[in-house]
Amino acid sequence: FTISGWFNIHSKGAPQFLFRITNHESNTRRIQATESGGIITADIRPAANGTVYSVSSGAFSHGKWVHIAFVRMGDQLRLYFNGEQVGLESAVTNLLAVNRWAYIGANTYNSAFGGFGNPDSFMVGAVDEFQIWTVALTGAEIRKSMFQEIAGTPGLLARWSFNEGTGGIAF
Repeated sequence: FTISGWFNIHSKGAPQFLFRITNHESNTRRIQATESGGIITADIRPAANGTVYSVSSGAFSHGKWVHIAFVRMGDQLRLYFNGEQVGLESAVTNLLAVNRWAYIGANTYNSAFGGFGNPDSFMVGAVDEFQIWTVALTGAEIRKSMFQEIAGTPGLLARWSFNEGTGGIAF
């Protein structure tokens, strides 16, 4: 699979969740990306309360748009910044179903972050063209597609363009 999007992250001094897909609020199985101290970390926990596999980026500048892609291909996790691979983790075990909750720019309910609805639960910044794919895109495919609005392409499971312009709901 591939999860990708454009993020303009502002520093707020606390960990920020770029996205989080989990089977339950108790954090047993998850796929997520966070920012803390100018470093992006993407991780996956394939089994209930099991090993967490993570891959991190180098430092980046807050307040600038960056394209991030998180790819699972076979037993590897890859992290891409602006189409270039910046991290790799190998020997990832099978992923059990993660299909209940999906958050973009927010954390699930978690007392460590003050609970959902608390300002610390939300990313400070902006998101654009967020996509979830059922296929593992290659670096070349990520670079080719990152500047396009893609709809109706085989393997594209979900897409949020965030082009509504107003309001609090993204279709």
